[in-house]
Formats: sequence, C-alpha cells, structure tokens
Amino acid sequence: MLSSEHSSVVPRNCERKHHMTRTSTVLDKPHRSPAMRVVNGVGQRLPWLKRAAFPLEAQALIARAERQAGVRGSEFRLPPEHYAEGLSRLLASLREEAELTATGQALAHTMVVESLATRMRLEHLWSRTPQRPEPIRAPLFVVGLPRTGTTFLYKLLNQDPRNRAPLTWELRWPEAHLAGQAQVRRRIRQTQRGVDLLYRMCPGLDAMHFSSATTPEEDFSIFRLELCSTYFTVFFHVPSYNEWVVDQTKHQSFGIHRRVLETLSRPSTPARALGERWLLKSPEYLRRLPALFETYPDARIIHCHRSPAHVCGSEASLISMVQGMASDVVDVAAKRRQLQAVFADMLSEGMRARRALPNGRECAFDLRYADLVADPMAAVERIYDHFGDPLSDEARRRMQAFLARNPKDRRGKHQYEVPQLTDLRDEEARVFSEYCDEVGIPL
Repeated sequence: MLSSEHSSVVPRNCERKHHMTRTSTVLDKPHRSPAMRVVNGVGQRLPWLKRAAFPLEAQALIARAERQAGVRGSEFRLPPEHYAEGLSRLLASLREEAELTATGQALAHTMVVESLATRMRLEHLWSRTPQRPEPIRAPLFVVGLPRTGTTFLYKLLNQDPRNRAPLTWELRWPEAHLAGQAQVRRRIRQTQRGVDLLYRMCPGLDAMHFSSATTPEEDFSIFRLELCSTYFTVFFHVPSYNEWVVDQTKHQSFGIHRRVLETLSRPSTPARALGERWLLKSPEYLRRLPALFETYPDARIIHCHRSPAHVCGSEASLISMVQGMASDVVDVAAKRRQLQAVFADMLSEGMRARRALPNGRECAFDLRYADLVADPMAAVERIYDHFGDPLSDEARRRMQAFLARNPKDRRGKHQYEVPQLTDLRDEEARVFSEYCDEVGIPL
C-alpha cells in the first residue's frame, strides 16, 4: 500500500551530529502528540477502559459495523463466510502479538469496523440492484516489490485522461458516487480528515508516501473487505495473521476486486468524466498473477525492478514508522530481516508466474527503477510503444506538468540503511542474485 517515488540512502556507519540516521534507532522514541500521550497513558492505567472503548472482539466489532453501515435488525446481515476466519485470525493476532498502545487499539478497531461496514454497504447494494457488469477491458497493472517507483509511475500514468486509477476516497466509499455529488463531496471531506490525522500522528510519513483523498491509491486495499489482506499487516505487527494471509492469497480470486471496480464504473447522475481504461497497482499482485490473469485475461502489467537490498531497507524503515503509531515496540532491524525472506518469496513466485504466461512478452513490460528516475517521460514513451498505445499530446502535457509540480525530494528525503549481501541468508542471497541477473540490475 505505502510506497514512495524517490529515496536517498544512508550509508552504513554514517553519523551526523544533529539528528539520527541509523534505522536501528529510528523508533527509540516514536512520535507521540499530546493527544496520543494522553490516550496511551489512560489506556495503560485503565486497560479495562481501553477494551470497553475500542473492543477487539468479533461480535462487538460486527455490531458497530452494522450501525455504521446503517443496517437495521435482520434487514441485512453479512454472511459469515465473507469474514469469519479472517476476522478471527486478525483479532487473535492483534491481541496476542501486536503489543498495541491505546492509540493503536483505537486504530485497529476503527480499521476493522470500517472494512466490515464497507462490505456490508456493498453487499446490501448488490442484493437490491440488478447485476449489470460494466466492461473492464485491458486493465493496466503496475506491479513490483514495494519502493521500486511503482507509486510515482502510477501517479504519472494517471495523468493520461484515458487512464483511470481508483482514488483514496473511492476505495473507502465505492458506492458514494451513486448517491450524487453532494454525497461525494461529503465523503471526500471525511476521507481527507482521516488522511490529515494519519500524517499528524506520523510526521515525516508524507516524505515516504504522500496521499490525499483525491490522489490515486493502491487498489489492493479492496481485499480488506474479505478480512484477508496484507493491508492490515502494514499498520500492525501481526505475523501469525500475515502468514495465514500469504498462504490464502496464493489461491484467492479477484472476484471481490472485479465487483468493486464494476461498482465504481456504474454511471452516476450527473455522469462523471472518467478514463476508459482502469489503471491499478499493488506490490501484492506479484503473488497473485495467475488469479489476476484468470479474472482479467487481457490485462497488461508493468513490472518495476530495483535492487532488493534497497527495497528491504526502505520498506523496513517505512513499515516500522507506520507501525510505530500503534505500538511502542518496533524493531527496525528485525523488520528488515523479515522482509528479506518475504520479498525473496514474492520474487520467486512472481518471476515463476511471469515465465508461465503464454503471451508474457506481449502483456508485460519491465522497467528498471534507475531508468524511471533518470528520464520518466522516456520510460513512459517505451511503455506506450511496447503496448502499441498512442501517447496523446494532452497526456504528454499533463505528465510533464505533473513532473514539474513534483520534483524529487519535494517533501523531504527518506533515509534508511541498506543491508549488504553478507546480511542475507543463503536462500535469500541466491534468489536476489538470480532475480537481478535475470532483469539486468545490480544487487
């Protein structure tokens, strides 16, 4: 979910007088606003109050989600098969492993309730209106490990009026546009308040991943509606739940994904001017390429590549900062070691799936991070040429304007420590070396 356009690297053993640069100590004192300190202090002294205000028990969460979704009595109930196992595993992991502060428990409670409520509203909508599947033709997916330039490329490609990426508010309120523009404006304001709160809780996060209610966001958050998604593992240390999710996603279909896109594609009154081609993005899709092409057989993918050593250091720094909002116990070095194993597995699965595609050369384009950063417009030209798409003058102007508005390090630099080859276990070093050789990038 969270990734960044540009990063700068802090060499090993680099020391500065005025501020920390070593990632192993970056969370010794995670940011705590006055409000967070008060909430955490009350939760520590009165744990029963924390549990009562923000329960992490299934029935309490379901009841609150029903109220938030506007469900009345037996009018509509979410079938247990849509959430039961995922909810049970997530809550157990949150309670037993995440070491949540009171702020963290409030954040987890809110995210689970919001996910359940969104699914309830959608199921209610789908049950009351006839299914009119909207055509989804040749969607364009940006894939690759996190921190490989995927977010930057995603936002750049979205400048083409032909492309349409889901926006942050749309992923939270997929049905809002059907109720008219007043409802849309209300949901945008509501979403923006949540984004602003996130950045206040985690200063510096915007330098790593900038978002707003009206910017494109990763669509993998759609899978949170099944309570089986790495969406939650970005914010909380839930290793047991994550292990289960990784196993499940190897077989999970894109059924819910397509239904949400079809809902977003439904015409509204007045009609919105939207791109004709869906533009989508998530690192998670490296694990899901077979299911992706099963649902979208004419899909096209842009696969972004960068040295896994940089990816591990950068993503560990980012996730540790995010999880520091919810817990006082975050080990950046341990997170980096975990991610090395996770990314080695993702690369093995993703590259194996790529090789198995019957038309892999035609439906996939490989883009090196260094090439993207060196000349973004040249990279875009090669992408469009590969897929045989014309790049209109209007699209080119908009992309150039976007680049002018978003220079490198506009919101600050992301500093992190890069693991060396000797830091990797033998299997990870082998996978990373083979991957780098195959795609032509330095390890």
